[in-house]
Amino acid sequence: SFVGLRHEATHEELPALGRLVGASAEALEWLWGAYWSRLGTEERGGGGQVAAGTDGGGMGGKTAGSLSAVREEAGRLMRSYRGLRREAFKRKRQNSREHRVEVETVARACGELCGGGGGGRGSEQARVHAVVGVLVDEKLLLPSSRELGSAMGPAITLWSGLLDLLATTIADFRLTLIRHALSVLSSADAASANADQDADAEGLYLWTCHFLDSEGERGAVLALRWCCLYPGYWTGKLGHDILARSDEEFVHVWKGLFESSALRDADPVASEAVPSECQQEIEMNGFQDGVRGDSRVLSSNELGSGGWRRAVVPPSVPIGVVA
Repeated sequence: SFVGLRHEATHEELPALGRLVGASAEALEWLWGAYWSRLGTEERGGGGQVAAGTDGGGMGGKTAGSLSAVREEAGRLMRSYRGLRREAFKRKRQNSREHRVEVETVARACGELCGGGGGGRGSEQARVHAVVGVLVDEKLLLPSSRELGSAMGPAITLWSGLLDLLATTIADFRLTLIRHALSVLSSADAASANADQDADAEGLYLWTCHFLDSEGERGAVLALRWCCLYPGYWTGKLGHDILARSDEEFVHVWKGLFESSALRDADPVASEAVPSECQQEIEMNGFQDGVRGDSRVLSSNELGSGGWRRAVVPPSVPIGVVA
């Protein structure tokens, strides 16, 4: 997450306060699990040393411990909702008043979980991030053993009742869901050369499209900006989907930037290992003339196509400039 923050600060704009708070909370939790929480165990029996080690975490340890408890309780609530929702569909009582009360009870408990504990707006946003992390990272929104190409309609029907209620009671809940889903999608793109065969990533992509339907232009701008910063298979697919259903003015503003940021090499290893005939000819002619071959010379079609291109010789332009 810190790499993403650095990338945004360098190439786009300074991250918002809520994003910084969420990233700091994640870092504190990692420190708690990797270091602070072990001090008491390692020094048990040392009397005052244990207390000193425990207190060394200060507010950071309390924050991390609190978020861990939030995640644990959120997981319990979400799994209990999933169970009662499935049971309601099984008994054909999903539209009954009693079941609506059950859903509202879970939504109210989730709202209290996100808003409780004090600490102001930043602390509330960190708890919202923790709850969203449970939904996305633990794949609760996806059917178990999902196969590529299978429908997401049943899963969306199962969860939409609760998610819609949370979106009305928790500020920016759906936008936080979109951000977290985009982060996971871009990680899936980076982790595998066959990202298009990832059934879970496909399911999360379909969920993201569903979330964007309810957020209008604000959600579309957020998502398309991410797609430009982190080009990949799923972010590219999502970007094309957003442009396809947007109005003419939105497309005019964003299409050029999105297409310029797209990665064009379908197989970068093959393209580097086997130079094109054009490159071979340029290099051969260059060396025959006693001049170093420059593989950056491209045909007029390639120059006019836009987007990113691989070059054997580094381009003589500043980083970030699209030549």
